[in-house]
Amino acid sequence: MRYGISYMGSKNKLAERIVALLPRATHLYDVFCGGCAIAHCAALSGKYEHIHINDISDMPQLFVDAVAGKYRDERRWISREDFFALKDSDPYVRACWSFGNNGQEYLYSREVEPYKRAVHMMLTADSVRERRQAYREVVRQLVPLIKSKTAKVRGDNQRLERLERLESLERLESLESLQRLQSLERLESLERLESLERLQSLQGLTYSVGDYRDVEIPDGSVIYADIPYQTSTQKGDYGMRFDHAAFYDWCEEQTQPLFISEYSMPEDRFVCVAQWNVLCTKSRTSNNTKRTEKLFVPRGQCEKNTESL
Repeated sequence: MRYGISYMGSKNKLAERIVALLPRATHLYDVFCGGCAIAHCAALSGKYEHIHINDISDMPQLFVDAVAGKYRDERRWISREDFFALKDSDPYVRACWSFGNNGQEYLYSREVEPYKRAVHMMLTADSVRERRQAYREVVRQLVPLIKSKTAKVRGDNQRLERLERLESLERLESLESLQRLQSLERLESLERLESLERLQSLQGLTYSVGDYRDVEIPDGSVIYADIPYQTSTQKGDYGMRFDHAAFYDWCEEQTQPLFISEYSMPEDRFVCVAQWNVLCTKSRTSNNTKRTEKLFVPRGQCEKNTESL
């Protein structure tokens, strides 16, 4: 199961394990919701009557729009020029058409953009005739790309074999044959947005856009905070600065159960209650790097709960 919207730092892989650890309550407040993976998973769990999502960005609006079915027929091709013109005003463009969903860099390199566009047009064509025309453009774009790539890394025999397999694609004539290519090239981000329509019947989902300190949290709540990690903000991965010291103070003021995701937090103020090794796959330079994700609670809350036992 995939949860939420594709987003740098998404908790999609850990959503079920995190939600399983959160206690039942009337309300769940996800105050740094990001791609809303935790909110999505929590909504399907049935543990909460009301879920509120908040973020300093406009990602909550994107999630709510997806639930409402706004992206059911979304088939736009977003070019490099479109991306930089729209990313600051359109959360769909920023989240789904950026590399690693980082919101800053365009999804494709200049070299492969024409090929990706040809595939996109083939998969979204309205008629069989248009789809076949687009397919021919895919082949036209793909052959030179494969030739240039294979010439660098393959021997003559291997290169010939790959090109022969590629050129055999031109003999595909039926619509059924073209449809088999869809599973290879559909944008994962758009599929996730479309799948969120299954939450249309969800009652009690509210959202806000703003600072986490401005969210009013009532009694009978559980708070989840997937904050910008110290290592990420130091490198500028989120394009912002985050005041961790102020956040630590805020945590200790909370009267409702609070759970925080981070790699590390001050041991004299927070207690790690769970940890998982996760493979990082959203970086240009650190793919396949294992990270230890941890879940923390304020030490004061942990000690209070221990005393009440």
